[in-house]
Amino acid sequence: MTRKLIEIPDEWLSCQNEDVQAVIGILSDHIRQQDNRIAKLEAWLGIHPGNSSVPPSSQHPHAKIPTVKPKSKRKRGGQQGHKKSKRELVPIESVDQVIPCIPAACRRCGGELIGRDSEPLRDQVYELPEIKPDIIEYQRHRLCCPKCGITTCGTLPEGVPTQSAGPRLTAFVSLLMAHYRQSNAGRACFSNRLSDKRTHNNQQSRILPQSAIRGVNGYDKQKIKKPQKQYRPSV
Repeated sequence: MTRKLIEIPDEWLSCQNEDVQAVIGILSDHIRQQDNRIAKLEAWLGIHPGNSSVPPSSQHPHAKIPTVKPKSKRKRGGQQGHKKSKRELVPIESVDQVIPCIPAACRRCGGELIGRDSEPLRDQVYELPEIKPDIIEYQRHRLCCPKCGITTCGTLPEGVPTQSAGPRLTAFVSLLMAHYRQSNAGRACFSNRLSDKRTHNNQQSRILPQSAIRGVNGYDKQKIKKPQKQYRPSV
């Protein structure tokens, strides 16, 4: 759409000398050209493969087609008469801890308050428990036979892993590695903070991810054999 130029009265223009009239004419032509160019560029902004002959390859496959929506007459926020949505409170029997907040003095005169409210306002806050690992130490005793003199060492119970990572820790590290795409440094940082260890990041990243892969996916490097290359005899 071409913008409307500023109209200059002929009476005022006739009172000016020829040089001023020439400059005004040049500026008016330049403004008219710029308005036409701006109108073309604004028209190009609304062109897409859906409303023109532009090929679909010129548009990004995930690009959103610009749409002009009519301005709504409603105000922002919830409309009058709409259904209220709120988070339902958990029954008092399922709450882990109840902390009563009883005022000690009146907020106006400062007088002492006594008693309890039969229907207090309930505010529930969800919080994660403190993550503290359970460290279990297995002491394998080595005893000497009084008859033959051979020493025998105790074995670990069935299901106890030979590495420092337990089944639940292994599964959680697998989740960080496979689903959340955490790096080796990130997984090592998490394991260091969880177990309060001060080992090097590379050492933790070598231990935990490999045990996680073997524990979840049944992965074993020894079972994987590289295919042998077949060489054809030269003619």
